Amino acid sequence: MNDLDNIYDDGQDKPSQEQLDREFYIHKAQNFLKKTFARQWNVISIEFGEQLFRDKNFNYHSLNTEYSIREIKDKKGLNYGTYELSYFHHAIILTQIDLKKIERIKTLTVIPIQTKFRPKSFKLKAQYNRFLEYDSHLLLDSISTIGIERINIIKTQNLSRSNQLAQVNPKDLIEIKTEIKKLYNL
Repeated sequence: MNDLDNIYDDGQDKPSQEQLDREFYIHKAQNFLKKTFARQWNVISIEFGEQLFRDKNFNYHSLNTEYSIREIKDKKGLNYGTYELSYFHHAIILTQIDLKKIERIKTLTVIPIQTKFRPKSFKLKAQYNRFLEYDSHLLLDSISTIGIERINIIKTQNLSRSNQLAQVNPKDLIEIKTEIKKLYNL
């Protein structure tokens, strides 16, 4: 509980180290997005957090397992829902980004990508999307808003070419927009 008190102590005159670390990473992510000319439909790598009940190997934790704030931070959060998207995934940016106002961006709306088929997903073929190692599925029904602290900058850099982020194949992009409109009755 002491960790929570340190983070959320309203009586502090100066920010805690945790707050400074968080703001530093947000600033780092903003600079990365600016430097790579990030825009809507670019591909980034995201850490969606870990499941509360299972680890990365899908082994169940005992029900009396407790986590410290540091452990939760290292895991990028703990997701309660069994079917919530967790762990590392590529994602497509849905937010329109104004690079002139990048310092205001603290969140991004993204469409996650995974290799397993799910209903209401759009198949992305690796042969047409160089950032993919395997054919994958864009999870159109799992659009999420994430804090930019979840961006894995190193993995995102590995997807990109030179100083620009990877982007979805233009032919797929037309079909994705159509599928999103149909799915959400837009």
